[in-house]
Amino acid sequence: MFRPFVEIALSISMSLIPTKFFLNRAVVAVTLGLLLPAAAIVAHPVHGDPSGFAGGVLHPLLGLDHLIALLAVGLWSAEQQGKSRWWIPATFLAMMIAGAVVGMQSGAISIGEHLIISSVLVFGGMIAMMWRPSLSIGLPVLSIFALAHGAAHGAEMPAAGSPVGFVLGFSLAAAGVIATGFASGTLIRRVAESKGVRIAGLAIVMVGCFLLLV
Repeated sequence: MFRPFVEIALSISMSLIPTKFFLNRAVVAVTLGLLLPAAAIVAHPVHGDPSGFAGGVLHPLLGLDHLIALLAVGLWSAEQQGKSRWWIPATFLAMMIAGAVVGMQSGAISIGEHLIISSVLVFGGMIAMMWRPSLSIGLPVLSIFALAHGAAHGAEMPAAGSPVGFVLGFSLAAAGVIATGFASGTLIRRVAESKGVRIAGLAIVMVGCFLLLV
């Protein structure tokens, strides 16, 4: 069902990749062919049952959907200007914590999983399109997805875990991943300019397509 979209995204990304960074298109095709199925396999790993702080740290790192979305938030933040560069990650983290509190009390949002996967597709699309919205538009969109991510974390907190330790752990881990995405976006912009950023966005969209299949 989604194969045509994946093939189109692959074709576009291969045509945009600066040739000086790769030997040839065959290498790119083989690499993506190996990595993307692997990404789909580990999209929803078994989190185990760690408790408290350690469980919180591991939770956003072991789920590919959470991990890619957080990296995308950082990368998208790096493409903004002025206060938006800092308001975007700060808002996402704050709303994640609020969502976690909701998730601990009432469980995951009924459409939470759809919103989480949608966030990967939307964030990737915004990066690929180099969208720089005003805060009045960007932050509400960001907040909806952040609440879904946070609620999923809270609902899956181990029963024996400390809520405070768990929230602190996943907040620090999420902040670290967002910072990594921010640094990566800055480096990509410096090395490959806007074309490299667009490719990164397309790659995120492609991962989102595979998440839809699992």
